[in-house]
Order: sequence, then structure tokens, then C-alpha cells
Amino acid sequence: AAAPVLTPSRRPSRTRAMRNDAHAHVWPSMTSYAYAPEHIPPCVGDVDSILRVMDDVGVARTLLVQPINMAFDHAYVREAIRSHPTRFVGCALANPSAGSAGVEALRALLERDGFRAARFNPALWPRGHAMDDDIGREMYSLCGELGCVVGFMCFNGLRARRDGDPRTSVEAIRNLLEAYPKTKVLIDHFGFCKGVEDESFGDLLALSAFENVMVKCSAHFRVQTSETSTREQLEALLDAFGANRLLWGSDYPFVTMQDGGYERAFGIIPSQRTSARALATDAAYDAVLGGSFDVLFPK
Repeated sequence: AAAPVLTPSRRPSRTRAMRNDAHAHVWPSMTSYAYAPEHIPPCVGDVDSILRVMDDVGVARTLLVQPINMAFDHAYVREAIRSHPTRFVGCALANPSAGSAGVEALRALLERDGFRAARFNPALWPRGHAMDDDIGREMYSLCGELGCVVGFMCFNGLRARRDGDPRTSVEAIRNLLEAYPKTKVLIDHFGFCKGVEDESFGDLLALSAFENVMVKCSAHFRVQTSETSTREQLEALLDAFGANRLLWGSDYPFVTMQDGGYERAFGIIPSQRTSARALATDAAYDAVLGGSFDVLFPK
């Protein structure tokens, strides 16, 4: 596995409240890692590149989520969080298809390797299984016992259910929340709800009843349906969850393939502040842009 070539990073200025990014990925360059043809990355995403853009806009800390094109080879992200512990927090990728061996692999990543979160991707569960099967429950409860966070990446929507699966993603999530109330949860990318009209947006809002659930207002470009759609979602989420349970995230480096790149993604919440009434106070604004992150992942 490739290890990142890292250079010392500059610390952002502390003249204002800290800004943190709750969702990003990194991967090695094509010259330093032998990618399978179907996993060749679509853009540059090495550690030094993200440190540069973080420093350019003043982001202090970032949650690095194990990217799917690296599958379960965590070496690159592991080395990044070890080399820059004040800048990066690691989120591992759970491997439920490996059964009990997948549980033990996740334990090693969390206990030995310094990862502080685990991503649950329902598409990685064997056909006919949901995220709340026996292996999912072992992984989920393990995270709670270790004080780690579970992030749910429901790319096809909260109500998605493959042929043969026993229940939808959101039904499995609710079952896990009810069974293991100690485990902290992050829902990725607005729950992949496309606007407030999305049939599953109400399901996302209903998860606010669980005090251990937080939502990433991240990857706006993935869910935006109009110029105002993510602002409308943000307002509804602020009403339901409160600012202290929402976190901004960029979805770097995929966001660099969009107009305006990382800088524009960083500016979305500030641009929405004037029209999002619940962001009127500095405390709420600072929570979404960094404070909630620091509470969830203390330094």
C-alpha cells in the first residue's frame, strides 16, 4: 500500500472561530499506487493538495473518510492521520461482507490505528441483509463502546432497499439507534435527500428525535435541485436538529470538479446566512462551520 508523501502544513489563523470540514477523502497519486482500472481516481486527491486548500480558506481540521476506490486498504488515510493528528480525523470503512473478520478488522482500525469513526455503506452488505443484521449490530455497538462515531452513507437515499433486502436503509438506522443509544451517528450529505420535496426528507427530520444523531450539510452539489434548495433544507434541519447537531462538509476532492471548487464549497454556508434565519446568531453560525465538529471530535 502506498504511504503519502507529506510536507509540513501551515496552521490556520486563530483570529476567528475555527472552521472544520466534516467530509473529505484523500488518495495517493496514480504514480505511487497501483489502482485497478475500475478504481482509478477521477481527480487529484493527495494529502498535500487538501492541506493546501484547507490552509487557503482557513480550515483547521478535516474528517478524512476512507474512499471507496481504495476499498479496505486504509494505509494511506492511516498515515495521513498519524502524520497530521492536529489536522485530520480518520473515518474507516466498515467491511460487513467479511463477517466476524470484518468486525475484528474494524476493531483494529479504531483501537490500534487511531480512526475515530466508521462509515456504514448499505451497498456493502451482502444481498438479503440490512445494516442492522448481526454483523452490523456488532460493528455499531463496538463503535459505541469505543466512543467512536458511525457515519451512514445512503447514496441511493434513505428509503432505498435492494431486491431481497429485508428493510430500507432508514428503517435499519432507526433499529440500530433504538438498540444502541450510546453510539453517536452522522448522516452524510443531507441524507442524500434532493431538496425538501424529497420523499425521504421527512425521514431525515424524524431522526432528530434521537439526540445522538447529527447531520452533515455537505456535498451540496450532490443534492442541489435549485439555487435555493440546500438553503431550504438547511433551514428545516436547523429547526429540527439545531445548529449544534449540524456540520458543514466539502466532499473534497470531488468538489474540485465543480465550478468554484473547494473555495466555493467553503463559502456556501456563509452565503446562505443572510436568508437562513436560524443562522442569525454567531453561535449557530460558528457551530455549523466548525464548533459541532470540535464537540464530536474533541482535540
